[in-house]
Amino acid sequence: MELFRIVMSVASFVAGVYLIVDLFSYGFDMYVFAGVIAAFYIAHLIWPKNRKKDDADDGLWILDIIEFVVELPYQGVGLLFRGIGRVFRSSGGIDFDL
Repeated sequence: MELFRIVMSVASFVAGVYLIVDLFSYGFDMYVFAGVIAAFYIAHLIWPKNRKKDDADDGLWILDIIEFVVELPYQGVGLLFRGIGRVFRSSGGIDFDL
């Protein structure tokens, strides 16, 4: 079952990458953009979270690399929103030093 979830997650990630290429090559479309977001979010949700990473001898180091690549868009968007939140959460407002 874990292998099936990995394959489905990678398939959703590949679909999201294809939709990004489609978005840039054929022009912006809101439905395609929503599909990109949905594909990356589904890839994040489907990926098995309880896989043991402590077993370095299991020979599945390639899954760690694939997991990093699949989780990269989700983590990047999360980092962006956390950074925006920190800017607006500061107590004195936006502070720019010139």
